[in-house]
Amino acid sequence: MTDAAKTVFISYRRSTSSFIARAVFMDLRANGYDVFLDVETIDSGAFDKIILNQIAARTHFVLVLTPGALERCAEPNDWLRREIEEAMRLERNIVPLLVNEFTFEGNEQYLTGALSALPRYNAVKLFHEYFDEALERLRKRYLKAPEQTVEIVPTPTSDEAVVERKIEEVAKQATPTQQQLDAENYLWRGHGRKSGDVDNRINDYTEAIGLNPQFAEAYKSRGNMYVRKNELEKALADYDTAVKLNPRYAEAYSNRGSVRSELGDEEGALSDFADAVYFMPPNAEEYDEGLRYARKQYAVALHNHGLAFFLAGRYNEALAEFKKANEVMPTFNLVLAGLAVTHHALGQTWEAKRLWQYLVHYDKRYADAAVMAEVWSWSPEMVDAARKLIARL
Repeated sequence: MTDAAKTVFISYRRSTSSFIARAVFMDLRANGYDVFLDVETIDSGAFDKIILNQIAARTHFVLVLTPGALERCAEPNDWLRREIEEAMRLERNIVPLLVNEFTFEGNEQYLTGALSALPRYNAVKLFHEYFDEALERLRKRYLKAPEQTVEIVPTPTSDEAVVERKIEEVAKQATPTQQQLDAENYLWRGHGRKSGDVDNRINDYTEAIGLNPQFAEAYKSRGNMYVRKNELEKALADYDTAVKLNPRYAEAYSNRGSVRSELGDEEGALSDFADAVYFMPPNAEEYDEGLRYARKQYAVALHNHGLAFFLAGRYNEALAEFKKANEVMPTFNLVLAGLAVTHHALGQTWEAKRLWQYLVHYDKRYADAAVMAEVWSWSPEMVDAARKLIARL
């Protein structure tokens, strides 16, 4: 039976801390701790519950904090925030691991609600050159049996196989090399600089790439800086490399789509926005402006396809495109309007009226078809189709 006092959940930001988190996992496991670390993007649905169950099943909660790790925590649906809040709710032994140059100072704006108490927890500072010493201090001084009894909830039987598989997945991976850790350190350094310090951020990301040429996050980050400098071809090359290294990298697809659009490659942009939407983690667009943009651009592109079919009199094909766009953005007025007029053209009057009444209910401007030209630049033919529908409401 596992000693509850030696059970640990490691929480971290995947985009900034994957190597250091894995190194901590390897060290604790080598010293007899039962450690859970998820290395995949969080899935939706039931797997969310499995993750939260693992916090309940473990005494200690080690939170890896690097520069930039807390920036998305201001959003209520951010996954790292949810993990921290759950650990607080369950009164777990929370130990922030402050890596290299991380400090809570300057991060106050991201620590809202329960997270405002986070800086008051006893933390361990970890510097690369003193990694072993810091982890020894973590084990001997911070990962002790709690003075107060806390309820440890055993892993549900239905979760056991998944949890064991995930732990083994991490255990089978190679221990991060010093070069990989150093590369991640340069990534943090770049993230930690002032937003306008573009050239030095590029230098930091370039150093990270030199140390770890397989580091997709560093390529994506450097590409973002090249966009700031309007060096779009360089940005495109970095995004190309990022998605080759990580074919599921939603943010890199989104950013590349924006650059392709700027360069006039609309078909390439559409393909990238489609891939970004496909690989988006659940709720990602709620806290990432670039992913919100990708979702909207993809929906607009599908809507435009629908318009082309509609104007050609190919209403069933138009409806199919509008339905795809509606799946991408279910409450997007532009798409709902396209659906409504197409249903009307197909004689499906009840559904057409229902959709347009919904639009009018939430925005009175839709009582006049002119809104479609003024707001959404619909052609006169499409506006006339909307006007015929409105006349039947």
